[in-house]
Amino acid sequence: MPVRKPAKVAAKPAGFRSITPNIAVTDVAYAVDFYSRVFQAAEIERVLEPGSQDPLYARLKIGDSNLILSRKSPGLPSLVCGLSLHLYTETLDEIWALARDYGCRVVEPLHDTYWGDRLGVVSDPFGLQWSLGKRVERLTPEEKVQRLNRLYDAAPGIDAEPVAGEELSPA
Repeated sequence: MPVRKPAKVAAKPAGFRSITPNIAVTDVAYAVDFYSRVFQAAEIERVLEPGSQDPLYARLKIGDSNLILSRKSPGLPSLVCGLSLHLYTETLDEIWALARDYGCRVVEPLHDTYWGDRLGVVSDPFGLQWSLGKRVERLTPEEKVQRLNRLYDAAPGIDAEPVAGEELSPA
């Protein structure tokens, strides 16, 4: 029986542009309602905290642009400031190295996420946080929820993502 080669995964998910703003808010559901009513945003995706109806994340579409809303939490280093930019790139390792070489501070080291991205967060010399990512796995919404639930089950009461300064081995 022939061996099937896995399909190539695009570095940027369908429907995304290269840079996407991410706003950290204390109440994602309220923010979705607000942006929907005021700016006619359409909700594209919502991720709930396991065991709860509280959203951790939502992706909205306003016009032809995505807007990410993430729940602000002191335990999530990528959400320390209220606004960050997310850059999807095919050349993640090169851009990561350049960011460090040019003085960006690592907030969250490169790591594989439950939603199928390889991702890290830096703070640039001007104080803006950038999450730099590349899609490495194409997952169904059900697979993402299963992975998120496993993270919560494995570490109840603590953050699922690595903390700043934690060393992770490359994938």
